[in-house]
Formats: sequence, structure tokens, C-alpha cells
Amino acid sequence: HEASLMAATEAASRAQALAETDPLTGFFNRNKLEEAFSACTAGISDSQSLLVALLDLDNFKAVNTSAGHSAGDAVLQHSAERIRSLLPNASLIRLGGDEFLAFSLVDNKSDAMMPVLSNITEPFPTDYEGENIWHSISVGYTLVRDRAVPISQAIAEADLAMRQAKREGKGRAIGYAPGESVPSAVSAPATHATFNPSLTGSDIKQEIPPRSVGAAILSGEIDFEFQPILDLTQGDIVAAE
Repeated sequence: HEASLMAATEAASRAQALAETDPLTGFFNRNKLEEAFSACTAGISDSQSLLVALLDLDNFKAVNTSAGHSAGDAVLQHSAERIRSLLPNASLIRLGGDEFLAFSLVDNKSDAMMPVLSNITEPFPTDYEGENIWHSISVGYTLVRDRAVPISQAIAEADLAMRQAKREGKGRAIGYAPGESVPSAVSAPATHATFNPSLTGSDIKQEIPPRSVGAAILSGEIDFEFQPILDLTQGDIVAAE
């Protein structure tokens, strides 16, 4: 009976770990996001703030398109290893795709994290089937000094900074400027577009202002769901869209 209980406990622990861990990178997945944030904000004090960094691989779609998804997986794994080695004390989460999140307590009297973040953004190669695939990472970050700051605000601030890093040429780390407005769907310019079934592709992109969509996502007024893609020959879920 005792052996059965131990086996059941171990199986439950493994199932819990699988439910909270991204199998490709070994980082936490979204299921662990709020718990990891709460655990890290508990360490905020007069001497320490929480660094919230959003890390996004540059031009990752081009890797999948030109070299295939296996090459893309290799780039993701190598990038995760590099991030883990440079941020060994951080809680690391794969948000999805090529986007990662890092939580790390930092000393208020030191800017030691800046060289680390700069190192993360430096271009580096991934060896794939004897060829080097060069890539870089854009980083947007914010400092949380108040335990009451919600996770949605911290990520939205880091996201704004990361998008600025992309606009400035990618492969760089940009910090959120205190006082910068985090967009909301209410404050975003209203769109007068209506759905037109005759529009396709780029025409739709031009008709719907991207800031309106982005603001609605950041403010939580737009949600999304994954639709599984099945391999009908095996009955397995092989991907999602």
C-alpha cells in the first residue's frame, strides 16, 4: 500500500511538472505565470525591485520559412539555453512561439543587469546540420517596485519597451520609461472599419488600424483560443493555430 501511494504521488508530481513546463525549452509555461510572478514580487523590498523582461527572437518567422520548423525548434532551444545561462537566478517562462518572459529580483543600487541584458541581445549562431543560423533577441523590460502592481501591467510595460526595441532596429534592450502610457482599447484611435468579405490579405491589414487591435489585446478586451490540428492517420494533436 505504501509503495502504491508513493508511486501515485510521484506520478502526480510528474504530471504537475509536465502541465507547468514547456517541453521544448524546459522553461515554465503560461500555467505557471501568475504563481511565478507572485513568488517573485514577494521578494520586493526597499533594496530590491523585480525586473520583468520580455524577450522576443528577431526574424524568427524567416528561420521557419527558409530552414524549416526543425531548424526553428533548434533556434528556440539554443536561445533558451543562452537565456538560462545569462539569467541563472531568474524565473523563466515561454509565453508561446518565440516569446519568453523573465522575472528576476535586482538590487536597486546597482545596474548590473544592463550588461547581462545587452549580452542577451547580441547576435549569436545556432549550429543546425552543420550550418550556422545567426539570430538575435530584442528585450523590453520594466522594474516593479510595488508588490501591488498586477502582472498584466508589468507585462504590458515590458511589451511596450520591447516593441520600441524592435522599432529601433532589433537586437537591443530597451527599458520602459516611467510615466509612458500603456495603451487601452478605450484610448486607442477608434476604427471605422467594417468587415468586407471582398477584402483579403494586405487589404484587411490596411483597413484595421493595428494599434486598435494591439491595445485591445494589452487591455484584456480581446482573448484568443488555440484550435488543435490533428493528424487524422494517428489521431494525435500535432500542432495548433
